Amino acid sequence: VYTVPGNHDYMGFTREKQKAYIALRGYDRFSFRDRGCAFIGMDSNCIKDGVTEAEAEQWDWLVRELDAAKGCRYTFVFLHCPIVRESLDEKEDFFNFSMEQRQKYLSLFKEKGVDVVFAGHTHQDYDAVIEGIHLVTAGPVCNALGHGTPGYNVVKVGESGVEVNYTPTPGVDPSHCVFK
Repeated sequence: VYTVPGNHDYMGFTREKQKAYIALRGYDRFSFRDRGCAFIGMDSNCIKDGVTEAEAEQWDWLVRELDAAKGCRYTFVFLHCPIVRESLDEKEDFFNFSMEQRQKYLSLFKEKGVDVVFAGHTHQDYDAVIEGIHLVTAGPVCNALGHGTPGYNVVKVGESGVEVNYTPTPGVDPSHCVFK
């Protein structure tokens, strides 16, 4: 199991908190290949919290990893905070990247051939295709915020492409799991 740090892991990004997270987990980002696919996980906290030195360091690493994935059939990126939920021009808020950050990362992902970007953070499920990149914001397994049905994503990778389906959590009554 690979993980990426979320906002509750740091409660505000600092290098000290990053080091503590790495000491606990062994990493704050990852990259590996399996069956012709590239899987790249990154820390969105330094991006959201505007820690430019840490973001620049991670950016350089990300570019190298995306370049190394060039021969892969599919490339998947994982991060905590979604770049956007539904549209490129949606309002900037706690649940997405700034306009400048959106352009920067989506341009890189398009240039490097990223197929799907998976995120979480919102406790709601969203699905969008922007600049040819499938952006999946995974909903909660139990506690949704506002709208939505608790569930999880099932991802199928095959000869004909990548299929992502949101599946309701079995046995969970959505009316008991939604915070408003």
